[in-house]
Amino acid sequence: MRLKFYSVLRSALSEDRMELNLAIGSGVLGFFTCLVLYIVMYTHALANDTGPLDALLLTNIVLHVATGALVLIDARMYVGSSIILQTIIQGMGSYITFSLASVGGFWIYVNTEHDNEKLAELVVAFLALGAACVSNSVLLSMLFAYFHKGTQSALNLAD
Repeated sequence: MRLKFYSVLRSALSEDRMELNLAIGSGVLGFFTCLVLYIVMYTHALANDTGPLDALLLTNIVLHVATGALVLIDARMYVGSSIILQTIIQGMGSYITFSLASVGGFWIYVNTEHDNEKLAELVVAFLALGAACVSNSVLLSMLFAYFHKGTQSALNLAD
């Protein structure tokens, strides 16, 4: 299974080993960067007794870990070919990303007195939003690479 994943991914990204390593490395880095930022936001929210924001951030952490697990399952078993699995992965990732904008909005709202601690929380929220956007784009770029490689192969067979 593992060799199948790497061979399909490698052909989709080109024959350049550096590009393959960059795609995998950026995905792993993005996952853990987002996870750390989400945990930092959650602990700050708990310390400030923010009520429903705590639940939203905990939900984001759980969904992020679940998304990571589904990405591994997809990579090992389906290599991007399961539309249902990709829909679930993209849906959870989109939900997390969009909810981060509301978290940033919350910290803007509560920081009317320009408190440096709340400013730090605002910065973490928007860093998490940026990291989530970059991670989502890496995943989408890989899916587009699969799509274009498949289209190219189909056109070559038709000739």
